[in-house]
Amino acid sequence: SVTYRTHPAPPVTAAFLVANTSTEEGRLQLFKEWVKIHPDIMDAGSAGFWPYSGTQFFLTLMAMGNPPTNPKATATLQGFYDKIATIPGVSIDLEVTKPYTGFQQWYDDNFIHSQNGIGFNYTIGDFSGVPAAVSSVLIPRTSFKTNTDDLAVALAELTDARPFLVGGGVVSKVDPDAMAVNPAFRSMLSDITIALSWNVTTATPQEVHAVEQTVTDWANGIRDVTKSPGAYVNEAEILIPNFQEAYWGNHYPRLRAFKQSIDPNDLLIVRQGVNSEGWDDEIMCKTL
Repeated sequence: SVTYRTHPAPPVTAAFLVANTSTEEGRLQLFKEWVKIHPDIMDAGSAGFWPYSGTQFFLTLMAMGNPPTNPKATATLQGFYDKIATIPGVSIDLEVTKPYTGFQQWYDDNFIHSQNGIGFNYTIGDFSGVPAAVSSVLIPRTSFKTNTDDLAVALAELTDARPFLVGGGVVSKVDPDAMAVNPAFRSMLSDITIALSWNVTTATPQEVHAVEQTVTDWANGIRDVTKSPGAYVNEAEILIPNFQEAYWGNHYPRLRAFKQSIDPNDLLIVRQGVNSEGWDDEIMCKTL
């Protein structure tokens, strides 16, 4: 038998923004304001997606309740809108707040039936079914609070990224050692994802490697500022430095001990997986 625990599906309030920048200085100032207010946005009860590409910056955020149960949610976000509207070289092309009956309605409109979506089009805005090199960096709250300008510069240097504001709140209140997930998740606010693709029919192995190296170089630019080796294991980076610390932090030695005990012959093994350091990069031959 199976027991399911269900919860009410409360209404949500979603906020959408599309901003365009016509100058590099304006773009940088927009990022500085976003980094500065980032912790306040989360503390006011909002979470979501803040992709950017070229001259465009998007927000798709969500707060529980309609109106939001946190009384600061709307005012905090409006303060950010008002601030960036005064930056020379920044224009706000779209600013919408919309109530939904629950997460499912929001998801259906913006991911399934994208003709009903607002702002960033998730159906065509993110590629799928193509080869890609990806990376992830968990950006801690301290970087947003104390390293504002340097982090903004590092973010602005990327021409394209898909960051998620999914940390803080109850995520930060869980005992870091209560489960195997990287403890870095408990102190992060956003997970920034970087992805680049190549032409599957014409790219040479050298060109593929060059794309992989570019992704790691871009991620290293963020890591150099945040000093955070943490990454989301579902966005594995083929050239990531020290995958053990990146994916599992100080939990790795215990996980490796479990793996060696349960699967001493490495029947189940993948590159950058637990206990894979004893194999070559193609997971064909043992090296230890």
